[in-house]
Amino acid sequence: MQKKSIFSRDFWLISLINFFEKCIYYCLIVSIGSYCLHQFNASTTIIGLVVGLTVIGVLIIRMLSSFLMHHFDSKKLLLIGTICLLPILVSYMFVPNLLILIFIRFIHGLASGLISSITNTSVVLLFDKKNQGEGIGYFSLSTIVAAAIGPFLGLFIVNTFNFQVLFILLIILGIIVILCSLPINKERIKVKVQLDENISIDHFIEKKSVPVSCIGMIVCLGYAFLQSYLSFYAKEVNVLTYASYFFLVYSIFVFISRPITGKVVDRYKENYVIYPSIILFALGLLILYFTNNGIVLLISAAVIGLGFGNFQSTLQIIAAKIVIKERLSHSMSTYFILFDIGMGFGPLLLGIFIPVIGYHVMILALIVVAFIGLILYYLVHGRLVNKIY
Repeated sequence: MQKKSIFSRDFWLISLINFFEKCIYYCLIVSIGSYCLHQFNASTTIIGLVVGLTVIGVLIIRMLSSFLMHHFDSKKLLLIGTICLLPILVSYMFVPNLLILIFIRFIHGLASGLISSITNTSVVLLFDKKNQGEGIGYFSLSTIVAAAIGPFLGLFIVNTFNFQVLFILLIILGIIVILCSLPINKERIKVKVQLDENISIDHFIEKKSVPVSCIGMIVCLGYAFLQSYLSFYAKEVNVLTYASYFFLVYSIFVFISRPITGKVVDRYKENYVIYPSIILFALGLLILYFTNNGIVLLISAAVIGLGFGNFQSTLQIIAAKIVIKERLSHSMSTYFILFDIGMGFGPLLLGIFIPVIGYHVMILALIVVAFIGLILYYLVHGRLVNKIY
């Protein structure tokens, strides 16, 4: 049997959808806190709520995504998500108060979660089992590049122009997302399974992927801190000028390393990536703790990129590998549900403690959390790798 090409037309279309949608997402993640502060004089806790509510919206739709994909056409669901995203982006330009903004952020999360769930599941269906790691690695580069360009554009435009200019740019990106969704071959992203008559938890969650997904939920708290509070921390240590370049450097190093680590997982299995990546993530946070100038901040970004950037994608590969094809959408949904719990509730939780313990102590605590994740990974998956496959 001839191996499917990784770089098909549908691969590029799905990657472009993911890229532009994630650019929108990351633009707002890093800038919405400043918007709340300057526009509504919001507290740190409220900022954490506004940042996290979009992720909570994503979480809710992810819980339904595998069920939806087995009942409705995947392409139609994708079009619903992309079309609904556009008026949501327009509404950012006319926010009268904080309460309305909170509502918009939540609805934005629902649309973003639907798009993300469909793209992250559909793209895996384009690959053979033998090149899943490499394929997911290449696809995830669309997220990595967006994670660089999005925050950079968000912070740059806000600091150079204003929020209205940013919102106009996001509306343009939203239109592009719709246009990229139209030509996708619906048969190639169709989930083909026979449903049970009775609805159960198995229609929403894949139990096999829960343990590794919980590890992602725990470790991602450190990255949730970076997305929500990096600009505030950078201001405290007098390196705010360099903050907009942090995610750019982060993404460059993930971009360089991700194709390599994908091949390592396919050839040598995931432990060869997971253990070093968690250690590098913790090291990057430690460097961030000692940041006293812009160069040190950017060095921490590079190390965190090599660490967390590859940790995240490798966990997704694990979630795809440990299940049969018919359970793939459930496994992807489970992985992102638990990951989004960490990213959604993380900013709110951290926002409660930061005023009490400060940014530096919080970073030290997150280093400890990363090592707890490493230990848990060994216990629930790492020591069992040779027995699983």
